[in-house]
Amino acid sequence: AIYLANTSSGSINHVQFKNNKAYSTSSETTKDEATGTVTTITTPVGAGGAIYVGKSISENADISSIVDSTEHVTINSSSFTSNTTGYAGGAIALENNTELDINSSTFSKNSAYSTITTTIKTTVTSGKKTRTITTTAKTYQGVGGAIYLGEGSKGALTGNTFSSNYANKGGALFIGSNNTTLNDNVFNSNNAKGISGNYGYGGAIYLNKEITAN
Repeated sequence: AIYLANTSSGSINHVQFKNNKAYSTSSETTKDEATGTVTTITTPVGAGGAIYVGKSISENADISSIVDSTEHVTINSSSFTSNTTGYAGGAIALENNTELDINSSTFSKNSAYSTITTTIKTTVTSGKKTRTITTTAKTYQGVGGAIYLGEGSKGALTGNTFSSNYANKGGALFIGSNNTTLNDNVFNSNNAKGISGNYGYGGAIYLNKEITAN
């Protein structure tokens, strides 16, 4: 819905975000020439189902000037419902030296959860017969069902409600930044999903860094 990059500031007030999606897939195929085995790994990607806040860095950019410039986005009294992404931040993803304040908003049924599929095709020869054996393995990924706060970002969340969001790590929030403050937020029925040994972590919040919470 919204991609914010290389802007100085922005404000979003009384807006509803529903059924938005940031989702694509990336595939890599390799072949073992000795055995003829072909392995294909398909990985879903995407960040910020409704809103992505970050910096677009070109190959020849002056990195120091980008790091010194900070984006600051404020969201007030808005709602985020059933937004989804392939990897990070079902509703919102924040990265790369950016700041985000969210106040009095609701996050419900957002998700960052997807399947990495590994397919292995092996050719087997027996006498004059040749056959291909295909095996498939699946693992699960996704961080921050509602919000992903990446390293180098700064977040202040006040008076928000998070309900029934889910991801593999951090059903509601994935916090990878030291500069995060939580005040008077409510977390209900969020879920860190995991299947068949691929455990879920942090039903409401997954902390990868220290935070301040009240």
